[in-house]
Amino acid sequence: MDRWEECQRKCALDQRCTNWFWRGGRKNSGCVLLSLRAGSERKREDEGSVYGSMRAGCRREVSLDIRANVEAKGHSCAEYGVAYAAGDRIG
Repeated sequence: MDRWEECQRKCALDQRCTNWFWRGGRKNSGCVLLSLRAGSERKREDEGSVYGSMRAGCRREVSLDIRANVEAKGHSCAEYGVAYAAGDRIG
């Protein structure tokens, strides 16, 4: 996947997916869908990465119009430059 928005949309379409992680511009770039339990995440810096959640209304927001949400107020459903170590990979 070339863009993190595609990874976010893929997660939004899979009911098992609670979180997603996208790393671009690197040899090991790509999208990872995750199933996490609340509070199990361990945050670390990871430049060039985007990490997101489907909690707190994010799944609904993504399904409505991802571009409008990204442009509006910094997009609360995605974090830039971080990664979380935890969870089970989906697929």
